Amino acid sequence: MPPFSAAGEPDRLEILDERGRDVIGLWRNVLVAAVRSLPDADLLHRIHAIQGDVAGRFPRGFSAMVILPGLSPLSLTSEVRAAAERMTNDAAPQFLGLAQVIEGRGFVTAAIRSIATGMVLGTQPPWPMRIFAGIEPAAAWLAAWVEGETRPAATRKLTEALRQTLVWGP
Repeated sequence: MPPFSAAGEPDRLEILDERGRDVIGLWRNVLVAAVRSLPDADLLHRIHAIQGDVAGRFPRGFSAMVILPGLSPLSLTSEVRAAAERMTNDAAPQFLGLAQVIEGRGFVTAAIRSIATGMVLGTQPPWPMRIFAGIEPAAAWLAAWVEGETRPAATRKLTEALRQTLVWGP
């Protein structure tokens, strides 16, 4: 099934890159990276290159959602942290904001989200960034930047596109 309906309206995530269990896709002007493995520098370089292409497609701006398993930011290698810092510093001027979803339940995952939030406050990226526990609240926050949709409709459609396209579970 193509990523766009006959009327031209996106109804699924347009898959831009898929390797192993990691998927990078686009829904309207929202770039989505669903990371199911331990992130490595190669993955971040691919996401960064795709961001440049997306910026060219959306000169008025785009936002992004990164969906991560409940990994501690401290478990990332120094190479991955350096690549993430380069991505932040080299973000396209069209980049509007980032919603980071850290999946999982319980105290440990909540603590990981707290650490990630502290890291965001410490790095102060030049665009808004928030940490979320699930895709629906992240989609609701990003909906403000989706052109041509009301916030409730964009939230629902983005959430549905992610659920229909991505494989959820362990």
